[in-house]
Amino acid sequence: MALCWDAWRYGRGVDRREVTVNIESSHGGFVIEGMVPALSASQAIEDNTLVRWWPDTDAELSGFFASGGSQWGPFAITARLSDDDPGDPDGRWEDIVEVSVTAMGEMSLNEVVEGYVASLQVPSGTYRMRLAARGRTEGYERSTSFPDEDEPEDWEALEHFLVEVWPAAATPAVILRQDSRHARELLDPPEPVRPSEHEPGLQAARALVRDLRRQPGSRPIPGDVGDISLDLDLPGTPTTLFNRLRYTFAWPPCRGVSGSGDRVGRPAYYDATLPELEGAYDSVGHIVTTLLELHGPRHLVMAWNWVPEVDASPSRPYPLDQRPRLLTEDSVVTMTITASAAPGDAPRCAVHLQHRGVPTVWRTDLAALWTWHMTIQSER
Repeated sequence: MALCWDAWRYGRGVDRREVTVNIESSHGGFVIEGMVPALSASQAIEDNTLVRWWPDTDAELSGFFASGGSQWGPFAITARLSDDDPGDPDGRWEDIVEVSVTAMGEMSLNEVVEGYVASLQVPSGTYRMRLAARGRTEGYERSTSFPDEDEPEDWEALEHFLVEVWPAAATPAVILRQDSRHARELLDPPEPVRPSEHEPGLQAARALVRDLRRQPGSRPIPGDVGDISLDLDLPGTPTTLFNRLRYTFAWPPCRGVSGSGDRVGRPAYYDATLPELEGAYDSVGHIVTTLLELHGPRHLVMAWNWVPEVDASPSRPYPLDQRPRLLTEDSVVTMTITASAAPGDAPRCAVHLQHRGVPTVWRTDLAALWTWHMTIQSER
């Protein structure tokens, strides 16, 4: 994750009153530290989508987490210390929350994992802190279409935040605005539109989970292997589909990934969890892929295997790359992408997938899972 300074204002001395910075993160926002809630240990705000006090959810975390629309940013942030109430916020800001805080002498803007990026000296005392945001809808839309034609390092900031603090007596937190479409959809999510491939894919995922956990109705997973061959016609240009499909791994949307899914020779470990388990983390292991060849936007080859969940506590802390894998040899996935639309029509592509060396008993289910996952990727 990258951190970059955009501008410093009023120098680097203790009397600096404003700082502007860009923060890139894979954690969907940034952290404001050096301020604590002034009224109570908990400063949760009902139906607030913009900011929360992290120790409410994890005692090891400290600070106000400002939530972006994008998973990665970049987030363009200005922090400002004023002597008086700055008055009503202007109409550019879509989502605005105010909270009373106690300053500890410095307010810092931090990346979630890597920490400190920039700070303002804020004398100890009680303040009002206003967090305003705009562009979260646009940031969300760009991140959910990633990766398309553009690479993230070429992105300009779409999401802007203003953090203002001024001396004031403690008063209850308040939501001033929550007008962005991103906020409205978080508060009242639209009904999901699922492709016809959803239910067969979900049933296939459940079947594999039963097998791996040896639950009633499970099938033994012998050593014999076979191949899968699929031909799909999907919407999108070759570049768009190539950039998206190189991250597919034949499973429903996962809850996390570690490693690198876009560099040749480096493995990526995708959490295998079922999508209907809202708010739960019920892992059945990880799917591990390694890019072997990458010839954009037409052709890619990746290795594919499964790292089963390890229940014995002495083994659980082992790094994923040291755990045993289901397949003695990695299976191999090859994709080719060819433009298929007639001139003047909306872009579409013929995608051919071969998956060699998978457990024979899983061939039908994995075909359904690949079809589901590639369809989801193409329709984002």
